[in-house]
Amino acid sequence: AAATGCAVAEELARKGEDALVVIDDLQSHRDFWETTERTLIDTFGIGSVAANASSLNAASSEMRIFYASLFQRVGYLNKKAGGGSLSMLVLVDRNEAPPTDGEGVHKPYTMEDFDNPLYGQKVRARLQIMVDKGIELSPAVLKKLDIPPPEIRCTEERFQIMNIEDLMSLSDGQIVLDEELLRTGKRPPIDGRASLTRIGIGHDSLAVSSSPAMRAVASSLRFELAQALDLVKDDMSAATVKQRNRSLGWQAAMHQDPGRTRRLSESVALLLAASKGMLDKVGAESAADMQKSSSVIEGLLAHARSKCAQEMQTIDETLELSFETKRALEKEFSSFFETAKV
Repeated sequence: AAATGCAVAEELARKGEDALVVIDDLQSHRDFWETTERTLIDTFGIGSVAANASSLNAASSEMRIFYASLFQRVGYLNKKAGGGSLSMLVLVDRNEAPPTDGEGVHKPYTMEDFDNPLYGQKVRARLQIMVDKGIELSPAVLKKLDIPPPEIRCTEERFQIMNIEDLMSLSDGQIVLDEELLRTGKRPPIDGRASLTRIGIGHDSLAVSSSPAMRAVASSLRFELAQALDLVKDDMSAATVKQRNRSLGWQAAMHQDPGRTRRLSESVALLLAASKGMLDKVGAESAADMQKSSSVIEGLLAHARSKCAQEMQTIDETLELSFETKRALEKEFSSFFETAKV
């Protein structure tokens, strides 16, 4: 099904159209891979694919090539080839950590629990970094690293296919949705720490993944969200509270209810306010507080559209955030919060 969708999209691209292929089920693609692998086993024996760690690595590399043949159909065509484009969005379930037992605290794992050669040297190296930093290898930590916990039982072949890290490394980036953010009312529940783009990475790349205006206001977003994740929940010192509120402010700026869209200028304006700490008291920690937070955000946007209409239009048209536009927005934000009840 995935390959068929790409074939249809390629025909549209050759006609000058821009096509997006959304793959929400890779099962048929996996089935084809497993059928091919079973044929190899029947012909050459089990040692050809999974006799030891070395052959397992080779099988993983072959699987990556198999998936790359699908992913690499993405791209822009030059005018001679048709002038269209093909983009792809693959939806994959992340491995869930096992439920806790006892009093709700799972016993931390040790490096010995990951001696299975299926985990690979790269995975164990990442885990060792956590251990060296004094971070316990809990189910929650494994979930954030997208590493299946030892309790998950699966065949060697399926483990390699389900390896999220391999799939991510083949893409130009990933958007990670988090269940905890969903439960607290964040929409969309995007994990800004784990979500990233690889477009434009490299000194010889001319591609960019976002506008200059967006890069100007969101440069510290992932770093500050990551810092907040490491905060001790019971720490109520002034510095910790400030960091926690800043993280909630970023999340408030990114919140959008289903069906509600925003112009570039509106997103840039909110992220600018968050980067300056103006939304630190607006963020919501629970779903119950989200309605009040959303009301303040909508009021701020309405104020910006009213008082800085020309500046907002300039951002949409030029994709830039000039010094003058930035100062004008900051001035109106300050004016709004002087009168708003937050």
